Amino acid sequence: MATPHRGFTARIGDGDLRLLRIFCTVAERGGFSTAESELQMGLPAISRAIKDLEVRLGLRLCRRGRSGFALTKDGQQVQAASLQLLADLERFELGIRALHAELSGAITIGVVDTLITDEAFRIPALLKTFKTRHPEVQINLTVRTSNLIEQAVIDGSLDAGLVIGRRRIRPLSHRFLYRETSHLYCSAEHPLVRRHGAAIRVEHLADCDFVGYTAVSEIGRLRTGPAFRRTALVDHMEAAAILIGTDCFIGYLPDHYAAAMSSRRRFVRLLEDDFAFHSDVELVTRRGPGSPVLAAFLAQLDAWTSRASRPDA
Repeated sequence: MATPHRGFTARIGDGDLRLLRIFCTVAERGGFSTAESELQMGLPAISRAIKDLEVRLGLRLCRRGRSGFALTKDGQQVQAASLQLLADLERFELGIRALHAELSGAITIGVVDTLITDEAFRIPALLKTFKTRHPEVQINLTVRTSNLIEQAVIDGSLDAGLVIGRRRIRPLSHRFLYRETSHLYCSAEHPLVRRHGAAIRVEHLADCDFVGYTAVSEIGRLRTGPAFRRTALVDHMEAAAILIGTDCFIGYLPDHYAAAMSSRRRFVRLLEDDFAFHSDVELVTRRGPGSPVLAAFLAQLDAWTSRASRPDA
């Protein structure tokens, strides 16, 4: 008999969490009978719990019969979402417990370059709050490209990473933090500015040397256009700024970084209506519970970003 569809209120209570845990165990063990021992429940109780969850969600989660046990497509999606929910809940609980204890140990975080100049997300202020609350924790910070940070978080050499969001990687959990805007820039002494001033047009870019980024996925996100001659490659924004500062290249820079650098070398934004893109800055961690130090950091981050997003913050 099909499970009757009913609207889901999306309000999760303790009873729902219990049912989700039972369902995840059954799904992981591949059936009701194989989950009995771990759940310490009889078949009738397990069957009733799964049925209650199906009614609660308004979805058919699994099939069982002569052909064996199998999750439905909805069941597979509910399992994935449940595992994420339960992992986040465990991480939250660990973080809250850690707030009441004197933490020690270390946390290693990877960050992409130039974020320090972005007022939208004040990394030094966040780390100051965390260090003040947990003075015994050692903070290790390293600057790398997004793809290297992601790989290091997956293999465990980094606990967390601040990256430019490009894709969803299954072993990673992604937290959106804010959106960064970048434009095409040249220096104030670039021949473009000296020849055309404020009257620069797209066709004037045809003969310009363009500095690009080595990661193919990053290049694909930029509107480079057929008129750009990419004659230099970099893997960091600061390296791009150095080459743009030679007066020989045009290239993309985050607006906050170009503005912060203006006291040293004035950058001119080019054709801002034609050449601009937005990047999501995200924090990535491995799925599943982490160390108490990481859990405390994530709890601090969630509390900090929640306050920062309030209109009266």
